[in-house]
Amino acid sequence: MSSAPRDAAAPLVPELHPPGHDCLWHAPALGAAEGPVAPGAALAPGVRVFHDGAPEALRLWPLRGGISFALQDFGGSYVSLALALPAEVMAGLSSRHVLRLTLRATQGAPVMRARVNLRCGPNVARMLRRIAPEGATLVVEHDLWHLPFDQALLREGWIDILAEPARQARFGLADLSLSRRWRAEV
Repeated sequence: MSSAPRDAAAPLVPELHPPGHDCLWHAPALGAAEGPVAPGAALAPGVRVFHDGAPEALRLWPLRGGISFALQDFGGSYVSLALALPAEVMAGLSSRHVLRLTLRATQGAPVMRARVNLRCGPNVARMLRRIAPEGATLVVEHDLWHLPFDQALLREGWIDILAEPARQARFGLADLSLSRRWRAEV
């Protein structure tokens, strides 16, 4: 489906940590050129869009705090916004962490899932979760305890926000943020 974004992610905002979280990252301003969008197009450092439809079937444009998607005669099966995990999130990342992704979606957004991808040597450990609404905000948490990965071999990570699009759809994603916290000891 998608591959890891190659660019560095936006800086963390340490002064705004939610209680119990040791780091917080906000997606950078996402740029979008008018016209067809090829798979793998960079929208910002560390943020890329992937899809399996024809380039002319997907158009993007900026939305305050995010990006809008317009699909017309989209014959593909997915649209993915891939976010590189920043170095500060990757540093010391272990199975004792929980990653929390929050975002806003406009009306008409399709069913969405978030997949954490951690590259450990030649292998990629993956965990897929449905993004659930929490009021006006969409939230998903990935408890890394359930994801088998070798912390010593951890090289890079990214999160795919996967949408299951209809042939014709318009929706927006905004205010993307990622935080990391320690999981509760049992």
